[in-house]
Amino acid sequence: MILTDIEEYKLRKSKRNRTTDTETKKREEFLENTRQTFWIVQPEFEKRLAAKQQLEKQDQTDKEDWLYLEGVRGVTRTATLGPRDQKLAKRQKRKFLDQQAAQERKLRIV
Repeated sequence: MILTDIEEYKLRKSKRNRTTDTETKKREEFLENTRQTFWIVQPEFEKRLAAKQQLEKQDQTDKEDWLYLEGVRGVTRTATLGPRDQKLAKRQKRKFLDQQAAQERKLRIV
């Protein structure tokens, strides 16, 4: 399968200047096949996936912090956030936004 892909790549490379509909379609099919075979993804998808994973990690951290606070206090709160909880939530949100801004700056530089 890989040998076939290599031969197909060489063929697409030799015909890269052609702009006919059939050649464009073959080129798109080849790219789609390589993406499926080697799991090549677009940078936008990687960014969204990383952001989603970061949010899940942040949610897990928030849950652990909440459980810790419940353990320290010895009671569970379900109504509203207390002042300490609000401060912790703001701090976590600020930290996440700062990390996000740093990643965006790093991506602009690269």
